[in-house]
Parts: sequence; structure tokens; C-alpha cells
Amino acid sequence: RAFASDPASPPFASSSTVVLGGYEPLQLEGAVTIAHVIANKIITDKVAVNRLVKLLLREPDFSYDASMCDDTLRFRLALTTLGSLARVALVATTDAIVLPRHVLTAWTDAVRDFCLLLVPPPAGATNYGGKFFTSTRDLDVLKAVAMAQTPVLLAALAQRSADRTTLLTAALLYFSARTTDVLGVLTVLEALPSMLDWTSITPDTYGNVLHTLLVLASHPDDRVQAAALRAIQALSTKDGATYIQAAMASVDSMARQTTLQQLHLATTVVLRSTTARHVKLASSSVVVEGMRTAAAGAAVLLPLDPSFGPAFTLVANDVLRHFGPTCDWLEPTAVLYVDATLRCVVAASTSVDLHAVEAAQLSPALATSLRVLVDTIEWLATGHVVPFAAKLVSSVTTHVGTIVDLSDFHDRIATTWMHQVSTTSTDAVAALACSRALAGIPVVSQRMGMAVVRLLHEDDVQLISKDVCDEVEAWMTVLMTGMEVHGAGEGWLQVVLPLLLRLSQPTTTGRMLISIATMFSGSFKAAVGRMGEDMRSALQTALRQALVDKTAAAAAAPTTSMSLDFSRYG
Repeated sequence: RAFASDPASPPFASSSTVVLGGYEPLQLEGAVTIAHVIANKIITDKVAVNRLVKLLLREPDFSYDASMCDDTLRFRLALTTLGSLARVALVATTDAIVLPRHVLTAWTDAVRDFCLLLVPPPAGATNYGGKFFTSTRDLDVLKAVAMAQTPVLLAALAQRSADRTTLLTAALLYFSARTTDVLGVLTVLEALPSMLDWTSITPDTYGNVLHTLLVLASHPDDRVQAAALRAIQALSTKDGATYIQAAMASVDSMARQTTLQQLHLATTVVLRSTTARHVKLASSSVVVEGMRTAAAGAAVLLPLDPSFGPAFTLVANDVLRHFGPTCDWLEPTAVLYVDATLRCVVAASTSVDLHAVEAAQLSPALATSLRVLVDTIEWLATGHVVPFAAKLVSSVTTHVGTIVDLSDFHDRIATTWMHQVSTTSTDAVAALACSRALAGIPVVSQRMGMAVVRLLHEDDVQLISKDVCDEVEAWMTVLMTGMEVHGAGEGWLQVVLPLLLRLSQPTTTGRMLISIATMFSGSFKAAVGRMGEDMRSALQTALRQALVDKTAAAAAAPTTSMSLDFSRYG
């Protein structure tokens, strides 16, 4: 004992009620420590964990009435103990610990006390009490204690399908307090989707939640922004989308337009602010979540009001303009985002009665926004040759090509890529790779076919790298497939086969010859039959060498019975 004058500790009683005496601060530290060692996996033994949890359950109703401390410290002790239990419950599996039912009741009572402390008191009330406090003389202290413990209580209750209306109310009150506790905000945000009861939520409540998340999406902390965006996605996808579509049919026009405007702003606010301020991001997570949220917003909003189409299109354009040339992490999500946006915009704009010519025409605003986006994609494809440029061009072709003439768009891109294919160009590999995904567009195949032939004709063809040779090989297969359909394979091979022998990559050359001879045997035989003896001999030698090579032999296993006596061709 620290001081001899302190009274002796009372013997441990078998009763579940504990007389704390003067050691409430020690009890507080104990509750926090127990939660810490369990939540951080410092102690994982199941028996030990349950023994520690029992220490937190020694007070049956968590009121600590037997304590001799004041009301404020008693409130702190109750909520700290309940918060520690909630923290343990969030990380422990259901079979690791078993919590009595009265713990959930106490959690709910603590959350209601939090609401009572934050909501202004009834008129004329100067002092009032709740479940775990009897006086509000130290209101600020009580609020601080409740603010510290409520996030984990809400998260624990949200996992157990408690009274979700009370939980949602408490969550909105917590956010309205504008706390600086980032971890607490994150805890409540991550639990928020579980607090939404779509069978009982009203349009006004939906609007309040949406407005709160809109504010949090502009939070200075990136983690809070990303979590707020994920919560907005919960409001605009799946059950949230079904709810808003049904709810908008039962409200007046002004309320409908207000909600839709707010939803549009919430789903695009991060992308708008980021691109408008031209900030340089240290992390891509916020923009990635922003693109997912904007795509969700387009999917739910445009069927309800197609007039939002130009706005969503311009936001996508700004994202590509701002991040496209330099951000490699943008590719997978950006392609899906632009594709989803274009699909929803075009579907909404053409969902009217197509028998009415006037109604089927695009509005000037939508036509202009689509043209701006198309120009940006062309800028990326021709000026930067970013890896995902071809995928963006493909999305535009698929969705916009049915309502906008894209022939000049395709021609300019194909011509630019064609000129980038040369022995000295650093963009040759990128141009060949990007364009191959668009081989189904006639002008692209035509231009790139010319580029391949010109490349093989160049005097310094020996300088072509292996990467370029590999792309030429891939294009040869694509072009031959198209030529065969139109019966022009033989003529194409008469031009190309002699040129392939000029390459400085014998392995790639042999692989191409074997592939062509196997896949397009008819055209190959006819083309070889029209060649001179010297060229036949050179091709025959190249093929024999390719089959001897182990790598080429493995690739050509199905063709071991192929005849290599070209004297019989023709």
C-alpha cells in the first residue's frame, strides 16, 4: 500500500456487487487496459480472455451505486467499462466470449444517455438525469465522456441489429458535434450502413444522412473522406438505390428535385473539388472511392432525371484531364467509371420514345459534354498514349458511337498511332499495344497494317527491339484473321513473309512463321507457291531453325507433322 494511513482493502465478497472505495481511477485504467490487450491480440488464450471479460462484468447493471465517488466519475466509470466491453466484442469472435443480454441493454441505455446529453433539454429544465447520470451540473464533462465512448458502442450495437433508429439518431448527433476524434468518426462511419433500416427510414431522414455524409466527404483527413464516400455508396446502390427510386415517386416535385440535387452533389463532390483545386494527391484511395461513388450516383440518378447527364459527363472529363496523363493507378477504376458513366448517360438520354424524332435527339448540353469528353479521350490517346487509352476509346465507341458520328475521331487516333510506329520511336510498343484492342474498327486495322508493313520495310529494321517484335507478331495474327475473312490473306502474306526474314529476332520470326503456317495454312501455301526459289529456300530454312529451337518447338507441338518441303507448294 502506498500510504499506511489508507484503510485496509475489504475482503473479496461473493456478491457480484463490488465496493470500490477510493479506487475508481484504478478501475478505469483496468477497464481500458483489458480492452487494449484483447483488442490488440496481446492475450489470445480463450480462457484468459473470458477471465478478463468477467472482471468487466462484476458490476451487474454498470451503475456503480455502491461507489462513494461523485456522479460524474460514476458516469465515466460506467461508460468506460461499457466501451471496453464493446471494443472487445468488436474484435472477438462470437464463440470466444459470451456476453450476457443485459450488456446489450446497458449499451443501448448508454447511447440514449449520449443523445440526452447532446439534445437541448426541455424548456425550463436546468438539471436532469439519465440512466447513468443523475445531474447535468458538469454537462461539458459528461458530454466529453459520452463522445469518447459512443463510437465503439454504436459499432458494437450495429453488429447486433439493435434499435437501428436510435443508433442512426445517435450517429447523426455524433457527427453534428464536429468532433476532432478522427478514429471515432471512422468507427461510426464504417458502422453507419448497418444502422440504415430501409423499411422505416423517411425521405427527411435520408436527406439528413446524405447531407451529413456530404459534409464529411470534405473532411481534411483522407481516411474520413474515403469512409464517407463508401457510406454514400451504401445510400445510392442496392437497397439504397431501390429506396430512393421508390421514395421519389411519393414526394412532391420540389422535395424530389432537392433530394436529387443533393444526391448528385454528394456523389461527385470529391471529384469536383479535387480537380477544381488541381491538388497533387499523396494517396489515390480518395479519388478511387470518388470514382466509384460518382458511377453509383449516375446509375441511380439518371433513370430518375436524365438532365443530370451533362454534369456527370463533365465530371468524368475533368478526372481524365487532371489525372489521366500521369497517374498509373487510375487505369482499372477509371475505365470502369467512364464506361459506367457513358452507359448510364446514353441509356437515360435514349430512353424516351424513339418514334418521336424530336424527343430522341440529344439535348445541346449533353451533345456538348459528350464532345468534350470525346476530345479529352482523343487527347489522351494521341498525345500521351496512356495504357488505358484504347479501353477508353472502346467505351466511347460502344456507347456513344450509336448516337454520335465518331469516324473522324477514329481516323485521327489511328493516324497518330500509325506515325508513332517506327524503329526510332519510344512509343511504338504502346501504340501497337493500344491499337490492337481496337482492331475491330476498320480504319484502325487499315492504318496499323500500313504501319507494320512500313516498319518492316525500314532500312534499320535490324534495330527493332524484342518488345516491338512481339507486338508485330500479335498484330500479324489480328491482321491475318481479318484478311482471311475478306479472302485477302494470300496477297497479304506475299508482301509480309519476305519482310519478316529481315527481323533481327530469329526466335520471334520463327514463332510468327510457324503460327501463320499453322493457322492460315491455305493462304500460306498459296503465297509460298507464288514466290521464287530463293525466297522459298530462305523461308524453309527459317522454319526448320524455328522447329529446332526448343522454345519454338514447344509452341509448335501440334504442328510436328507439317511438311517443310516447299518445293511441292504452288
